[in-house]
Amino acid sequence: MKYKFLVPIVFSLIIGLLIGKVFFDNYKQNNVFAKELSGKVYMLKVVFNSKENMQKEFKDYKYYLLKKENNKYNLYVGITSNLSNASNIEKYFNSKGYKVFIEEKTIKDKKFLSILNEYDRIFTVIDKDNIENILKIVIENYKEMVDYET
Repeated sequence: MKYKFLVPIVFSLIIGLLIGKVFFDNYKQNNVFAKELSGKVYMLKVVFNSKENMQKEFKDYKYYLLKKENNKYNLYVGITSNLSNASNIEKYFNSKGYKVFIEEKTIKDKKFLSILNEYDRIFTVIDKDNIENILKIVIENYKEMVDYET
């Protein structure tokens, strides 16, 4: 008679643990902060031989990172941690007549990587009209958070 309640209590504890594990595993998979942030990002660039050519062709586009490397002017127009997004950004700029290259880099700033992951999620559901808005925000965050020098 004393053990009459033992079976339902043990059964309830086991079911509670299983349901808790399922919810926790789901939370871990969908939570950016629970994931290990890798520093690998894809930077999309357009290469110019001279600064004058770059300024002439990109006069209406203001959100970019400009770095001079190997006597070339690299104009970084997008940053993403998702290769599929990088491919979509490349197609977007190619449709505008620019030859865009995808370059893999490593970034150590965890705060920026966390923000970038959130914008990558947004990027997968936006339409073409809003691509430049997302790229602008990511570029501005990069300029503020990551050690950037021209």
